Amino acid sequence: MQTPKRVLLTLDALDMSGVAFSAQNLVTGLRRNGVQVMVLSRLDGERKMTFRELGAEVVVLKHFGVPFFGRSAAAAVKAFQPKIIHAQSMQIAARSFKLARATGLPLAITSNRFDDCDNPFASAHKGTPIIAVSDAIQERLGNRAGISREKVKVIPNGLDLKHFPQPDFDTRSRLHHVPVIGTYGTLAEEKGQRVFVQAAGILLREKIDAEFLIMGHGPDKPELRRLAEEQKITSRVTFSPSTTTDTRNLANIDIFVEPTFKEGLGLSVMQAMAAGVPVVASGVGGIYSLIEDGETGVLVNSGDADGLARAIKDLLADENLRSDLARRAREKIEKRFSAENVAREILEFYAGVIEATGAPQHA
Repeated sequence: MQTPKRVLLTLDALDMSGVAFSAQNLVTGLRRNGVQVMVLSRLDGERKMTFRELGAEVVVLKHFGVPFFGRSAAAAVKAFQPKIIHAQSMQIAARSFKLARATGLPLAITSNRFDDCDNPFASAHKGTPIIAVSDAIQERLGNRAGISREKVKVIPNGLDLKHFPQPDFDTRSRLHHVPVIGTYGTLAEEKGQRVFVQAAGILLREKIDAEFLIMGHGPDKPELRRLAEEQKITSRVTFSPSTTTDTRNLANIDIFVEPTFKEGLGLSVMQAMAAGVPVVASGVGGIYSLIEDGETGVLVNSGDADGLARAIKDLLADENLRSDLARRAREKIEKRFSAENVAREILEFYAGVIEATGAPQHA
């Protein structure tokens, strides 16, 4: 099978979301594999210039996939002449499906989230080829939406490792005199940062000398502040307004914690692993696709503040273990999750979808 040389990626918005960030990494990988890419989005956003800098053609059309009003999008797509449309989330699948019908192109969809199985499109169009970013999502689509495993290919999101230089693991393992324990992402109850704050309180009451950093925005921030005040640890807990794709603060932490209750794959965990930061994470969902307990990180039961505190304490006490976990984690990211390797796997998937539809196999 010949892989396509022109691909259309569709997005809901060119914003700073994890979906748009993953699409950016896919564009990076496709371009490095010699593929021409058009990015078609319903809404503009801060990431628009980044896509263009990567060499993608970027089109923003609010009404794409809408009957009559979407004709300009169909015309732009036909002019670009891609061989496949790849919707970057289930949220944009319905519009992308209509665009595919209007242009006669095959469609593939990436499923990033557990609640994708509740999207009406998923159950109504079970024959549409889907990429699930983890085994956990593939299983959930089958169990909840009735989509056969043959229609769902597991391919993770990739990372552009040029943004994550090879770490000096020996130096990293003793980065600060007072260790910094950090977490970042959307601040929401299901993300488990309350458990992180509770674990911080346990460690500080045990006289463990550490600082705690919470990076991100979200509706749970007031409750997290209140919880820190209740435990009288506000002087040791810092809130930083990072986005879920801003990795600069990873350079300032010694142990990364992902205390989530559910996770499709774990973008923040991937980034920490790539940056050479040892990880403690909840053993849920797609996290199992990233971390083997005791090999590439440490897994704990979600919601278990005592267990999380113990895992952090054990890592703080063992510099060699931190270094070994971080080194093996980085090796796994390089081998399985680099943007180039993931893009090659997706290109093979595209070729199979195109062949199955009977579309021409030339570029």
